[in-house]
Amino acid sequence: MKFLFYFSGESPALALAELRALFELSGLDFHIREQSARIVIIESKKADEAQIKKLSERSALLRLSTSFIFSTRADLKGLKKKFEETKWFEFVTSPFCVRVLDLTKKYKAKTPSLQAELAGPIWRALKKPSVDLKHPKTTIYVILTKSKFYVTKLIWTEPRGRFKARQPSAKPAFHPTALKPKLARLLVNLARARKGTSLLDPFCGTGSIPLEAALIGCRAIATDIDPRMLARSKRNFDFFKVKGYKLQQVDATLLQEAFPRDSIDAIATDPPYRRASFASEKDLQVLYSKFLKSASIVLKPGAYLSLMIPAHIKPTSIISRQFKCVAAGTWYVHRALTRRIIVLRKR
Repeated sequence: MKFLFYFSGESPALALAELRALFELSGLDFHIREQSARIVIIESKKADEAQIKKLSERSALLRLSTSFIFSTRADLKGLKKKFEETKWFEFVTSPFCVRVLDLTKKYKAKTPSLQAELAGPIWRALKKPSVDLKHPKTTIYVILTKSKFYVTKLIWTEPRGRFKARQPSAKPAFHPTALKPKLARLLVNLARARKGTSLLDPFCGTGSIPLEAALIGCRAIATDIDPRMLARSKRNFDFFKVKGYKLQQVDATLLQEAFPRDSIDAIATDPPYRRASFASEKDLQVLYSKFLKSASIVLKPGAYLSLMIPAHIKPTSIISRQFKCVAAGTWYVHRALTRRIIVLRKR
């Protein structure tokens, strides 16, 4: 089957890397058939709509997940003709509705009338047609881009305010450097953290990353060298009623003193990046290098580590031979700060 995914837009490279990781976690094959900045079409022989919905619910950067039906050139006349020719009874169960997502902004004023017009051929193709705009059984999503029009069937759409309850300002223990939950979830997914397995964050801070890991069923291990940060993590975990987590004061450059060799299933973390915390940029590189060397000892062979670093630091300056970089991308925080996210696999 073919599936079309529409990303939220912060980082196309990281969105695709996350989608690949989610397919891998689900044990599904993954073949890119078409790709643009925010749209990718995947073909998978093993995947079905239920599996796609499940992996989408876990995602950070997906906005829409759909089953691909057909595409046309960016021409309304050709789109309407193809609608008339399609055997809609193969795809649609009543009640249904048609939604148009106009990424070109060219047809914004025409969207309501276009949706109604495109619903006509579907209505005529069904034996007992009915339309329900609020609670349809089938939603046909038409995505308009400058080069192509895509016609799909909706599987999952991101709920509004999905991460709002876990924003840093909503947590009882706040810190200005705390990660937003969307970014924390992305790091967990990129690390291929599986339900029931261990996810370690060695620079846990107020616990944003291990909290997201715990919420998807991982055994979250939150460590930090600062006991005050561990206390804040505990407050946040308890506030969200997280169970089964572990807090421990550990130096991230000496993880092998706290954990057995090859014992950790996944690592996702956001180390300190402010120069005020260290004497120089060289000291930051030394910290990252020592941490990665230590992490390579406790992480299981073949397991993944996702890491955020300042954009100006080259990954090659800190990655040891024990790791292979499998994905990378940048994340814009604000005008004065862009971060780099790298995903490493232990050899």
